[in-house]
Amino acid sequence: MLGSILKIVLILIISYILGISGTTIVFLITFIIFRSYIGGIHLGTYRKCLFVGLFLSLVSGYMSLFYASKFLVLALLILTALFSIYITNKWVPADTKNNRIKSKKVRNTRKKQIFFILLAWGSFSIVFMKYRMLNIVLASIYGVLSSFFLTTPYGYKIVKFIDSLSLLDKGGVMDDKEF
Repeated sequence: MLGSILKIVLILIISYILGISGTTIVFLITFIIFRSYIGGIHLGTYRKCLFVGLFLSLVSGYMSLFYASKFLVLALLILTALFSIYITNKWVPADTKNNRIKSKKVRNTRKKQIFFILLAWGSFSIVFMKYRMLNIVLASIYGVLSSFFLTTPYGYKIVKFIDSLSLLDKGGVMDDKEF
């Protein structure tokens, strides 16, 4: 818990310095809300989680500032919603090593909660689009995509690959056996 708070504070400080705090906060809020309900794989060490979390949050916050037309944002919103619904039906809620969900009733309840949250997210996004707050919608889209991607087999593979790298564990020294 303390590690998560430290990571969020660090992300907020760096995003403020870079001038991307607004979109980064939207990304974080969206990512955290969805991630807490859908589950998914986690990195093996705090250091890796910190660096990947910093990278993902700051890049998403920055990318949200690029101009995108209302049509493009709407198309991304629809595709993200469809992707999220598909992932929810197929893999969500995703088990983790420390949190296995075996009860079918609990899984179905969680799926319903996720669909409700997706509906609320889509509704808020449409309202923000109406007021031309497209960068806010983009940041939230990146948060949804990131959180749902981490429940897919590809998300698990990427996280396992990052976990296999020793670069972030040994002070910058890479393990020769891996290459």
